Amino acid sequence: MSEPAAVFWPFGVYFLGVLLLVATMLVLSWILGQHRANAATNMPFESGVVSVGSAQMQMSVEFYLVAILFLIFDLETVFILAWAVAFFELGWSGFAAVSLFILILVVALIYELSTGALDWGTKQRARARPEEIAEPPNTHNSFVTQAAVI
Repeated sequence: MSEPAAVFWPFGVYFLGVLLLVATMLVLSWILGQHRANAATNMPFESGVVSVGSAQMQMSVEFYLVAILFLIFDLETVFILAWAVAFFELGWSGFAAVSLFILILVVALIYELSTGALDWGTKQRARARPEEIAEPPNTHNSFVTQAAVI
């Protein structure tokens, strides 16, 4: 047996074994599988619960906001972990830098709490009072007046 054939014959045996295993799984699933369709065959099914309603439902923007905030703070945790790994090599300048970083995170978190970005309760939107609503300029009448003058 030549040198390349001696090196690559285990890969050939592995490849044939994989092909045999896949073919066996396909044939067994065809033999043992269900061959009749019923009403529930094509229904979506997830986690043991039959879907109810449309998949095109409207989601509140607060869900996306919380997800983005989670990702941002999760990435910041990775940066702090990387700093902790290199703690002794960075010295006091690294400590000052990560302290400033954490201070910025705390300020951002306080801002998010003050704006209500993390509130999960029912939101009450502030409505404008009738006297605060400015009347839009009546451009239609001024155009008609100008056209009548011409």
